[in-house]
Amino acid sequence: MSKILYTIGDSWTYGTELDNPETECYPYLLSQKLGYELVNEALPAASNDWMFRKCVEWISQRDSFDDITVVVGWSNPNRREENFGFVWGGHISYWEEWEWRDIDDKNRDKSKFISEHLFDEVLSYKKSFTYILTLQEFLKSKNIKYLFYDPFVNILIRDDLYYQLFGRGSTIDKMYEKIDKRFYVGPEIDGRCAIEELDEYHINQSERHPNKNEHEWITQVLYEQLNRIR
Repeated sequence: MSKILYTIGDSWTYGTELDNPETECYPYLLSQKLGYELVNEALPAASNDWMFRKCVEWISQRDSFDDITVVVGWSNPNRREENFGFVWGGHISYWEEWEWRDIDDKNRDKSKFISEHLFDEVLSYKKSFTYILTLQEFLKSKNIKYLFYDPFVNILIRDDLYYQLFGRGSTIDKMYEKIDKRFYVGPEIDGRCAIEELDEYHINQSERHPNKNEHEWITQVLYEQLNRIR
């Protein structure tokens, strides 16, 4: 039985803006380097809500887990999943007008109402912490090899903002202690980010996705990281 590399993420993992996304994106290049069959379920604008759900769904359908390696390319915590049934499966950033463009007028109004009146940024980060810890425990319980890659924002940095949002000794702080940092990387790896406009903490207003060379760099650093934690 061939081994499988299962990947899920947003536009970075999908390969948006590449000439040939299916064969130039880092999941495909990584699968070739490992010699594994690839299942890449990434979608542009995907939310962490959706990634967590889809990853658990895919793994739960399998009878055997020895042949699987999982790489999750987490997205910005501010994105959320909606059941509006449009092109990208309902992934919305609360501030991004372009992510509303494929929704009909009725659902666009609903989405904007949620963004403007019901969105809670602190809650979005709390959910992402919960997804990371829960998925970690789920994968480890099945002895599945995995790696979490976060190209946008390293939420596992205890800085002043972290304590301002969550507080010392809070529930989130206790969850933080239980997240295995060996299996979480990015956006800065070995002193470099995939796109130089990024820094250790967050993505700035970069208007592009990684190019072919940058996907090759991501492939190499993830490959090396997987080898370190095997």
